[in-house]
Amino acid sequence: MPGAVGQLVLLASAFGYSRDQEREADRVGVILMRNAGYDPAEAANVWSNLLAEIKARPDGGEESGIPMFATHPGVDERRETLAALAKEAPGGAANADTWRERIRPFRREWLAEELKRGQHEESIALLTRMISDSPSQPDYLYARGEAYRLRAKDKDLDAALADFQAAATLGGEPPETHRALAMVYRQRSQFAEARASFQRYLEAAPAAPDSLMIQSYVEELGK
Repeated sequence: MPGAVGQLVLLASAFGYSRDQEREADRVGVILMRNAGYDPAEAANVWSNLLAEIKARPDGGEESGIPMFATHPGVDERRETLAALAKEAPGGAANADTWRERIRPFRREWLAEELKRGQHEESIALLTRMISDSPSQPDYLYARGEAYRLRAKDKDLDAALADFQAAATLGGEPPETHRALAMVYRQRSQFAEARASFQRYLEAAPAAPDSLMIQSYVEELGK
């Protein structure tokens, strides 16, 4: 589930259309969405989400640093244009529940790929939105906590710990939640809690590739 910035930059890099052509493509796209029974307002939401991720970037949201905007309308313009077009043809379904069910088998893999990008600010913005939409989904809480832990700025460990604990409280969390919890506890010198969380990770994922290393941590913390 790569963030909107990553997805759209990748797609845009393959094409070199002019800004006017992109505007026309948006107009046609809204018509096609409506004809297919989808709510065209969701097109504007895509760009709202993209804007939130861009603004979360360390550069403060400079679009000039993203190649696609050299030949594409700006995010604000595109969002406003799509919203106006959607108002001309309201209706249709967002199908959010269907979407959530369809992505469920791939969700953890996509979240892992999102974290691998190393764009922690964008990931946190994306995952905060996902948590707002699905507050009882532990996968998103774990992933955001991991983004905080990896970014490791002021108070990020506190935020990571809160997300990991919330994910564990919900139940059905990824086993890696407990490994991450243990890492945070160890950094905070809470060694008993770290050992217990490492053990819980091993119980949940006994065949994990890092099980031998984690077992060594358990033994070290037990001394």
